[in-house]
Amino acid sequence: MDPASILYGLPSALKFVKDNLPTSENGPMFGYGNPEEECECKRISLFMSLRGTTTEERRRVLVSNVNVPLKETRALFGKPFTQISILDENGYRFNDPDLDKPLYFFSNKCRLNISFAHNSVLDHVPNLKPNSWWGSGSSGSPTPEAPK
Repeated sequence: MDPASILYGLPSALKFVKDNLPTSENGPMFGYGNPEEECECKRISLFMSLRGTTTEERRRVLVSNVNVPLKETRALFGKPFTQISILDENGYRFNDPDLDKPLYFFSNKCRLNISFAHNSVLDHVPNLKPNSWWGSGSSGSPTPEAPK
C-alpha cells in the first residue's frame, strides 16, 4: 500500500475510533454520578469482572441494597477467588478508605462497573519466597541448574 492511500483513509479511521470510544456522550460510562441522586436508586446494576492472569469472568448482579459497602461486592460475585484489588471501570485501584463507602457513592445512573484483580502477578503464587527462583549468586542473575 502506498503512503498516499494510507493518508487518504486516515481521517475516516480516526473518526471511527473517536465515534466508538466510550464517553459520557456515546457509551456506557458508569461510575461517579451525583451521590445525592444515586442514593435514591431502587437498585444498582453491578457489572463485575474477575481478572485472572490469562482469563476474565464476568457477572452482572442487581443489588437492591444500594448501601452495601464496596468491599462486600466480593461476596456478590458468587464464588471464592484470590484477587485482592477492586478496580474502577478505568482500571484504577480503589483506596482502602473508599472500600467502606456504599455502592451508590460510585455509581452513575444506578450502574457500577468494577473489576477484581491481583495487585501483581506474584500475588496468587502460594508460598513464594523472595528470590527463590534466583540462585544464591550476588549478581542478581539467574543461576542455571546443571542438566540432569
